[in-house]
Amino acid sequence: SLTNVGKLYVQAYVKGDDNHTDTSATASKSITINQREVTVTAPTMTSSTLTYSGSDQTISGSAGSCTTGGTMYYYTANYTTTSAPAFSTSNGNWSTTFPTAKGTNAGTYHLWYYCYVSDTTNNKAKSGSSINTAQQVTKAIGTLQCAAPTNVAISTAGRVTWTPSSNCSSAQHQVKVASGSYANASSGVDKNSDITSATGSRSVSVIAKAPNSNYTDSSATTASTTVYAITFAASGSGTVSPTSKNVITGATVTTSGNNLLVQGITTGTTTTTLATVTPTASNGNHFSSWSKTSGSLTSTQTITATFAETSYTVSFLKLDKYTGNPLSGASFSLSGTKYNNASYTATATSDSQGRVIFTVPKGTYTITESTVPTGYYLDTSRTLNVTVGS
Repeated sequence: SLTNVGKLYVQAYVKGDDNHTDTSATASKSITINQREVTVTAPTMTSSTLTYSGSDQTISGSAGSCTTGGTMYYYTANYTTTSAPAFSTSNGNWSTTFPTAKGTNAGTYHLWYYCYVSDTTNNKAKSGSSINTAQQVTKAIGTLQCAAPTNVAISTAGRVTWTPSSNCSSAQHQVKVASGSYANASSGVDKNSDITSATGSRSVSVIAKAPNSNYTDSSATTASTTVYAITFAASGSGTVSPTSKNVITGATVTTSGNNLLVQGITTGTTTTTLATVTPTASNGNHFSSWSKTSGSLTSTQTITATFAETSYTVSFLKLDKYTGNPLSGASFSLSGTKYNNASYTATATSDSQGRVIFTVPKGTYTITESTVPTGYYLDTSRTLNVTVGS
């Protein structure tokens, strides 16, 4: 008889009796026992799409198998190992029991299996199968995307606020203005200088950064506003500083003394001053008024400071030398040089109370009497020198 793999040769003959001799043997016939083929069916992983949840999730699906002659083992010590672990039927890491394999973190998980065939003399792997070799099937737990921040808003003072990501609330958030780069920030960050660095429509985007490898960055939430250029001009003899300011629509102006304040809201109703525009009058002049002293800035516009020449009053009395009574009808001429070296002349006549009044700009002048009432003598040798506004 033949049990193991091999070949058995058989010959036959007829044994004779007392009257016959044995026949000659027939030709040899062989009987071959070939190696048994072992078919390996790989285990499967769960067909569900898995995404990181913070909890254990089952990654294994159904058991594999080896046909007669082999025994299926599963490596249960580590489902993240990426290299074939050493096989042993006795080290405790390999088991014939199909595991309920679990994983928590995002990544690729590996279920190693091994079709163990101890008798490789009488058994072999069927074509397409492998025996006595560690093999694997894999399953990925995908990363979880951070939820996008909500309620992104831009105040008129350039403060950017938002509600943090619902599932990555403790993660770092980042902000970028227009096509700039993202930078770490917290809600309420001051981005006024970046936003107002250009005019027109300006966008601000906020993302939540992945806190670890189990997450991916959120998509961006974007808010937009409009930036206008405000020009500050001077009318008359004087200057203003600064001469321009880019502002977010809705910013306001107000005054403090002669200064014009450009203001914006930070949070709620709290305002901050974005620019203080100071008017400075030239010599002999004074600031008069602003063309706009209150209200919102919702368009490109020019706000003008008006300056005026400062006037001074020069007055004296014309009296009768002997009676001391007021003398009306006497004419006087004033001439001289203003603060800017320009010539200046004026005339005035005494009124019924003898008053002579000149209204003149800053400068140095000489006053002479030009005519007198009837009956009086004109004394041209007498002059009055005055300096005003010094």
